[in-house]
Amino acid sequence: RGGFDIVFLSQVLEHVRSPARFLQNAYAALRPGGIIYIDVPNDGGLTGIVRRLNKAGSSYGEVVPPFHMIAYGQKTLHYALDHAGFDRIDVKTASYSDPVFGLAHARVHKSSKLKAVWALSGLVGLGGNLIAMAQRPPHDRAGKAASC
Repeated sequence: RGGFDIVFLSQVLEHVRSPARFLQNAYAALRPGGIIYIDVPNDGGLTGIVRRLNKAGSSYGEVVPPFHMIAYGQKTLHYALDHAGFDRIDVKTASYSDPVFGLAHARVHKSSKLKAVWALSGLVGLGGNLIAMAQRPPHDRAGKAASC
């Protein structure tokens, strides 16, 4: 059984073909009470909306074949974590340019158009990143401390 305190997945889950199995493996890798951190592109964010409006583009929202094959919104990411057995699930949005939860390339990107979209996304609450943290329950369903 798992013994890790933290599983950290930044910009990974949207590339995984079997996210349910992947999250179950992450759950198994954690010790009871361990934390999982995930960030993924937000399909409900401003960037995803703009991509859907661009009929000439090669992507649909945050589905960008062949790289991003699965898109996540707040409800779908919460559901995936809940279904894998995690609890104390918190999912929120963040702008790509957020100094803590944003993407490093957004801080150094040269495009003023993209920087404006990212800044606006944060202002209107439609950030391009979804940030999730959850916990492997410290106790089993019978209330006993879970074994490692």
